[in-house]
Formats: sequence, C-alpha cells, structure tokens
Amino acid sequence: MPNDDPKNGVESRREIAKRFRRAAYERAKAQRASDPKYLALKAAAKARRREIYKQVKEQRRAATRALKEKASVRKAEERKEHDAELMKVLRLTAKGSSAEN
Repeated sequence: MPNDDPKNGVESRREIAKRFRRAAYERAKAQRASDPKYLALKAAAKARRREIYKQVKEQRRAATRALKEKASVRKAEERKEHDAELMKVLRLTAKGSSAEN
C-alpha cells in the first residue's frame, strides 16, 4: 500500500484507529475532569493519603524521640560513672587526703 502515505492525504486504517482512540481518550479525560462523583473520590483519596502520611510522620518522630531519649539516658549514666571515677582520683590526689591507697 504505497499510496497510504500521509503526505498524500490518505490515512491507513491503523492511523484512523489511532486517531479515534486518541479522541475517545480525550473525551473520557474531559468527562472525568468535570464528573463530580469522580472528583469526590479523588479528593477522598487525597485526604486519605495525607492522613496516612501524617500518621507515618508522627510515628517516625516518636521513634526518633525515643531513640534520642534512650541515648540521652545512656550518656547521663556514662557521665555519672565517669564523674564518680574522677572524684575518686581527685580524692586520692587531693592534699591532706586521709585516703592514701
């Protein structure tokens, strides 16, 4: 079918079908854009997504807070132990100390 060249103004069946599919797609898209039921479903889905995102974000924040709290408690304990060791050393080396071990 060499005469089916689009330059000659003749369209092949494939091109005609493609054009019809595209037109149907455009009509469906325009209909969805103005359909209140579809818009309501779309808005509800968007709200659900946002709510789920907020919940996940809060869970992440809570987990981060828990980790930071645990680390701060651990650091405080380490600091307390280290300070106790330092105080022992200071008592031993202080002038006039009665502990001479």
